[in-house]
Amino acid sequence: MSTNSLRTVVALVLAFLLAAVGPAQAHTTAIAVDPADGAQLSTSPKSVTITFTEAPQADFAALSVVGPDGGQWTDGEPTVDGERLTVAVRELGPAGKYTIAYRVAAQDGHPITGSSTFTLLTPGNGTPGQSTNSASSSSSIPVAAGAGLAALAVLSLLVFAIRRTRRSETDNTPTA
Repeated sequence: MSTNSLRTVVALVLAFLLAAVGPAQAHTTAIAVDPADGAQLSTSPKSVTITFTEAPQADFAALSVVGPDGGQWTDGEPTVDGERLTVAVRELGPAGKYTIAYRVAAQDGHPITGSSTFTLLTPGNGTPGQSTNSASSSSSIPVAAGAGLAALAVLSLLVFAIRRTRRSETDNTPTA
């Protein structure tokens, strides 16, 4: 393989990798939770909100509130409004620790998950809804598929460049 051909292959591979990886450097993160992590409340919150550094994809958003009894305390589906993910909360029941769990996909497809807790000090009169595992069962298949396709594209570029270089070297070989 000639030096110029090798430089071209390396330049193409580096350019592709920088283009593919560049946007993924700054991932979306949660910057606020309401009620705040560790909050001690005497009454039920009307809703739970997670605020992110950028708007998550609405199609892949999941947000749950699970009580000390294991019951699901959300009321309806979560909504995305800009950088905020919100879900309504039923009137809470037993006093104790409640866990907020979320899973969203960033605009680049990167999954973001997390959890937070708050404690209800005074029991309420509410009853939990049906138990669901939506925050923990979301799949990261779109992210894995994207990474696999990127790796396949890089490999294809390398094979193409090497074959092309070998052909041009064979064509330039003097014959006896």
